[in-house]
Amino acid sequence: MFNHPYYFRKLFEQFVGNRFFTVSFIKKDGLERIMTCRLNVKKHSKGGAQSADPNTYLVGWEPSAKQYRNINIETLQWVRCRGVTMDLAA
Repeated sequence: MFNHPYYFRKLFEQFVGNRFFTVSFIKKDGLERIMTCRLNVKKHSKGGAQSADPNTYLVGWEPSAKQYRNINIETLQWVRCRGVTMDLAA
């Protein structure tokens, strides 16, 4: 049941809430990406619709780059939030 992207997405959003979190995932080119970001940031949005598939990607605001980034749910390695690191690469 929780293997479905919709349920995973909802659980992930509940876990991180409105806090900053650090995440590791594998990019399309095969390189690991580690970034600190936050979900649900609307301040810098231009009002357009999300272009990436919401069942495959989370959209996080990366303050160091001042840009939105797509996080591939399927290639997540680990997430760190609230002092807890969860290994997701099983």
